Amino acid sequence: MLARNVETFLGCDSCYRTADIVLYGAPFDSTTSFRPGARFGPSAIRHESFGLETYSPYQNADLTDFDIFDSGDLELCFGSAESALNDIESRAAEILRDNKLPLLLGGEHLVTLGAVRAVLRRFPDLHIVHFDAHADLRQHYLGAQLSHACVLRRCHDLLGDGRIHQFCIRNGGDHGYAFATNFNPEVNLREVSAPGSYWEDGRWVEVPAMSIKREYDFDQVGRKEMYLLHHEEIESLAKNIPEARRIRFFMTFGQSYLDHMRCLEDVGMLSTVPVEFEGRQIVPIQFLKALLPDPASLGPRTHGKTNIGCIFTGKKDGKDKTCSIYNVCDHQECYREVKSQAISYTTGVPAMCGALMLLTGQWAAPGVHTVEEFDPDPFLEALDRYGLPRRVNRAPALVDG
Repeated sequence: MLARNVETFLGCDSCYRTADIVLYGAPFDSTTSFRPGARFGPSAIRHESFGLETYSPYQNADLTDFDIFDSGDLELCFGSAESALNDIESRAAEILRDNKLPLLLGGEHLVTLGAVRAVLRRFPDLHIVHFDAHADLRQHYLGAQLSHACVLRRCHDLLGDGRIHQFCIRNGGDHGYAFATNFNPEVNLREVSAPGSYWEDGRWVEVPAMSIKREYDFDQVGRKEMYLLHHEEIESLAKNIPEARRIRFFMTFGQSYLDHMRCLEDVGMLSTVPVEFEGRQIVPIQFLKALLPDPASLGPRTHGKTNIGCIFTGKKDGKDKTCSIYNVCDHQECYREVKSQAISYTTGVPAMCGALMLLTGQWAAPGVHTVEEFDPDPFLEALDRYGLPRRVNRAPALVDG
């Protein structure tokens, strides 16, 4: 049986035998990246609790009406995150074996993982409700998979999709850098900062860069803001399918990416015009490219999924039809297979399948052609077979306006 702590949290004065809830502290902060001190959290929380009242008018309840036992803090090994997590897990398991609920005080965020391991064995349908400014979903941080920045990723490894519910997240960069582009920065930034355009009613319509924004709920990715861009494939589509009433291209961007890009544009760093610097000419955007992370290095750091596809509306056999064809690709699954993130994968696999069509003679015509001029079925079947299986939605939500 656990002994009562010397200084207990306000109102937690029950004995262990009669308690329904057992509080314990995990004074651990070995992976903190800003400054240490979270190890003093459990004792500080207890000390400051006596500035509160046991009664809550919002809950119309008093802490002393509940049987809560404070068992004090664990003595954890600061040199080993795994050892500390094992001790945290063991204490939670002991409490659960006695048919009581553990209540853990941290400590840095990583300590949660130890308790989750124990609780999951007792409650296999466990869900996590996570309130934080950061998602803590990185695959690893500074080379460590057991880190405060990775704790929800490790919990996801145990629970799987749909069982972690996050609130108040304000910063969730999916590659760990403040700013990076997922393919050639020079191409990416020029593409995003250029005027947008689309094909409508037999003519091209040009609009200011990033001036048309829509929200869309993407399968397995969620609701995202997307912006209309000019992209070269809509040029060939307009040429080869001139009867199409409208052809548009949208791409999603996070607010942090856009803020960085606009700042860089405002100070001239996206310019392609050479400037004189210390006796030599440099092109600002090329210099910026040299400073930014190499997109090829993002593979092990990038998590999440991509959703890339098309939405079609029109008539077939005289009837109105709407359909979407798309693919969902997981960054980490791509990295495990080819040591690259999903943007490279979703660019490279279609090119390989196109080459396969030519080499096998399934596409054959003299001259230069684009994919929409050929039979799509063998190409789509190759995508299905080589890592980009299609998904079809015959009643998709349409993009407004």
